[in-house]
Amino acid sequence: MSVEQVFRACTYEEQVARFERNVEAAERRSAAEDKALVIYSGGDDDEWLLRWFGPVLAESVGDKCVWLRVTAGSAGAAQVRTRYGVGGAPGVWCVRDGQVVLGLQGQSGCPGFARRLLRSLDGQTTCELAFKLTDGGLLRHEFSAETTLGLVRAWVDAHRNDGTLPYQFYSSAQRATLTEAQEQLTLTELDLAPRSALILKPVQMAAAEAVGEAPGGGLLSSLRRAVAWLVTRPAPAAAAPAADTASPSPASSCYASPMQSPLLKHFDCSGSELNIPPSCIAPSARKFQSPDRR
Repeated sequence: MSVEQVFRACTYEEQVARFERNVEAAERRSAAEDKALVIYSGGDDDEWLLRWFGPVLAESVGDKCVWLRVTAGSAGAAQVRTRYGVGGAPGVWCVRDGQVVLGLQGQSGCPGFARRLLRSLDGQTTCELAFKLTDGGLLRHEFSAETTLGLVRAWVDAHRNDGTLPYQFYSSAQRATLTEAQEQLTLTELDLAPRSALILKPVQMAAAEAVGEAPGGGLLSSLRRAVAWLVTRPAPAAAAPAADTASPSPASSCYASPMQSPLLKHFDCSGSELNIPPSCIAPSARKFQSPDRR
């Protein structure tokens, strides 16, 4: 570990040492100083806290909020769970006016959560959004930072004047298209507060970018455009059955004479062909003789 890292770790640990350890004392101080209460639930060490919140501790401890540290499984942790409905280690929750307004729990952490916590502590409760419409027009509106992206979409749909072309939100700052699943998240959770610009990208264009379409020509670009077209083209309409305009044959094929073939024996009904004596064809006169003439 370098000297700078050792110094930084010592500084962070000094900040953690200033945390309140008693729930009632932390609540009284938060109310008296009119500051948010930030609860940290940890284990035997503070490695998780220092990894995810180290850079913001110096800016927040004492100046912007009151930090409270409770140990998982302790009486203090039980009090926090009873009063605020949160718990488990590791975790950090921000409380204002007795309500949890922001929280993070789990070993995986979140890279942007510390910045969102600082914005919340600074009292940034709104988010100003600018929208670039599909025809190049602009819309602006200020939302609550806790508004979900789905509600933002509903507002845009009610106020846009560029038609009804389906679209996806594209964040120019993050250089990413926001997915349908992300529309359940708030503007704070999406790291869009306090202000951001969103581009309304038509769905067909967004699908083309999803397959990596690059500007310019070339065989690779043409192949990518072809794939994008196959993905986004509408389903073809079912073709109506064509009317049968062919005139019926004067003689059906089932009555046609079989083709002359050496494998088939064709007979002529004339006597010469059948080789039957003519006398055999005529009825016998004896058969019709009257019994009286016998």
